[in-house]
Amino acid sequence: MLNIFADFETALYFSTITFSTVGYGDIVPAHARRILTALEGVNGSLLIGC
Repeated sequence: MLNIFADFETALYFSTITFSTVGYGDIVPAHARRILTALEGVNGSLLIGC
């Protein structure tokens, strides 16, 4: 585990919102993990588009 979020529910919420490219912005990862977040958003755009 990367221990970015406090609990599983927060991590699942953040991942779902990012993957679906909604991106509310109420939960923001640390600066070092933002590139991973961007890649997840791009992945979601590509997979949902397929």
